[in-house]
Amino acid sequence: MTDVGLVGTAVVFAVIGVTWAVISVTTGTIVTQLAPASIRGEAVGAYSALVAFAGGLGSVTGGWLAASSCGLAFPVGGGLVLEGAAVVGLLWYRTTTVPEPDRSVA
Repeated sequence: MTDVGLVGTAVVFAVIGVTWAVISVTTGTIVTQLAPASIRGEAVGAYSALVAFAGGLGSVTGGWLAASSCGLAFPVGGGLVLEGAAVVGLLWYRTTTVPEPDRSVA
């Protein structure tokens, strides 16, 4: 590998790292702000657990799938993105249908 190739690779990985850092902080903040107070702990807990589980499982599964068939890896990845969007839609629906508790003092 040439010096330019090494530097280019380092730059690409740095950009990917910064991008994931921004995504991680932003999505955690969005979950916290959008979740009603009555289910905020549940929402943040579910988000954190899903991120950890998906990161581990996705790395292993993605590596295995890419090593076995790149032609299959892309359609499977696209399908999982669509499934993720469906989960987000369901969670959004749940946050809009759970009423806020009445916190007024009687």
